[in-house]
Amino acid sequence: MELMKKLVGVIAGILLVVAGYVCWALLRPLPLLTPSVKLQTIDARPFTSDKLDSGRGAIGFVNPTNREISCRALGNGEEYATPKPTASIAKLITAQVVLGKMPLAKGESGPSLSLNSQDEASYWQDLAVGGSSVQMMAGQTISQRQLLEGTLLASANNMANRLAIWAFGSMDNYRQVAGQWLRDHELADTIIGTDASGLDPSTKSTPTDLCKILLLAGQQPILAEIMSEPEATMPSGEVIHTTNRLLGRDGVFAGKTGFTHEAGRGVVTASRRQIDGVTVIVGIVSMGNDSYNTAFRRTEQLLESSRRDIAVSQLKANTSVGKLSSTWGASRLVTAKPVTVPYWVDSPPKSKFVHYLSDEVDSASAGSIYGQLSLGNNQINVITERTIKPASLTWRLTHPF
Repeated sequence: MELMKKLVGVIAGILLVVAGYVCWALLRPLPLLTPSVKLQTIDARPFTSDKLDSGRGAIGFVNPTNREISCRALGNGEEYATPKPTASIAKLITAQVVLGKMPLAKGESGPSLSLNSQDEASYWQDLAVGGSSVQMMAGQTISQRQLLEGTLLASANNMANRLAIWAFGSMDNYRQVAGQWLRDHELADTIIGTDASGLDPSTKSTPTDLCKILLLAGQQPILAEIMSEPEATMPSGEVIHTTNRLLGRDGVFAGKTGFTHEAGRGVVTASRRQIDGVTVIVGIVSMGNDSYNTAFRRTEQLLESSRRDIAVSQLKANTSVGKLSSTWGASRLVTAKPVTVPYWVDSPPKSKFVHYLSDEVDSASAGSIYGQLSLGNNQINVITERTIKPASLTWRLTHPF
């Protein structure tokens, strides 16, 4: 009997211990999920383009992920920061402002305009002052696309001015809208002058602003299509040719030339370059040259240096950037979508991670957004690759430590 009492006491004690352990195991606080993130580090390298003889130059690129434009002047001092006459490079502004009022899709010709005696007179006037012009005779019919081709390929002053007046009714109206377009695109160092062609030296800009204007134009499908044409036919039957000698070389698909005595000779070109396996639109500006031979030679040098001075950082979708873990489960932290970031080699993008979820979590669902990774000015969500469930009853009971 005494033995039975002792046995019952032992069993009761064991049951109390077990019950206490079960209560403790089920109710005890567990460690929270612990994140570990490994941020990308990119070493800076010397930038070489500003060591080249570029004239009043600039170089830039378009970010293929968010379409942001980055341009930088080449050289130092007030010479590069002071707006100076643009010559016919101004026609890139005219074309974009007109398309804002009269949009054209790639491949379209657009509406047609019947030319009159005033159009014919402006043609002869432009010829008389030695400006670039394409024949416009009373009675001819010309399409919007042909006016754009004459403006951008042959750099016809009469067609640029006619295009602006057709779209806005008067040159004053055009100048007002063009000024607003500059403000909308934060082109504070560009001044719209008295005409739409750039022949008058009152239209001024800086190499950096011209680089941005070029790259904005290069992203418009209709303008990229027109500027990539080696030639086009006008209503008179005249075949005009592009003034861009580099068209089709080194990925060059767009550009513009310009000359006045005040501006010198300028060349702007846009090219599609393969950089680190990614197609990046690169813009080159060389202004104030004494000859077109010099301008194109400098442009070619800058196109070559862009291979060294622009690099690309890439993160593919589902790239692991860290881990979310606990003693009962873990998941990789991966990028939700791809991101491509071109950058200047002397100022590579910095990485930063920001948590979205509270750190005080003990579970996470697959595909849930855990945080955001910043790479330069580009943001990308970071998600959990797999589900981490809360600790199960079995796990709690079998893992006392």
